[in-house]
Amino acid sequence: MALVPYDPFRGLERMRNYFDQIFPDTLYPFHMQMPVIPIDLHETETELIASCDLPGLENKDDVDIDIENNTLTIKGTIRRTHDVNEKTFRQRERFEGSFHRSITLPYLVDENATKATYRNGVLEIRMPKRQQARKGRVQVDFH
Repeated sequence: MALVPYDPFRGLERMRNYFDQIFPDTLYPFHMQMPVIPIDLHETETELIASCDLPGLENKDDVDIDIENNTLTIKGTIRRTHDVNEKTFRQRERFEGSFHRSITLPYLVDENATKATYRNGVLEIRMPKRQQARKGRVQVDFH
């Protein structure tokens, strides 16, 4: 038997799927709301590394990364090219539209040296830690 991680929103997801089946898109237009973008954040000795799955980005203008007041913000737009007529969709689960996510960072980072890469649907942001201020005794020179 496989262990499944606890998801407090699983019941809400089932309810949303139930409503999606009952009401057509024209009566229930909110079925494709902005998803919560999961972010993994880990650290090395010198940097914080944030990774998130963002399948469907087509170019660098589709995502905006901002670091301000010790907060990492990722926002953008996922566009899907439609080769299929809208009326022929029977089920639609892939997200399309704008997304926005902010997390508080546990350390101060150097915003100017931060680098981001996007490969195979995964956005990785490498943020060098700032050198922490050292506490020390200040010597006073008397003349």
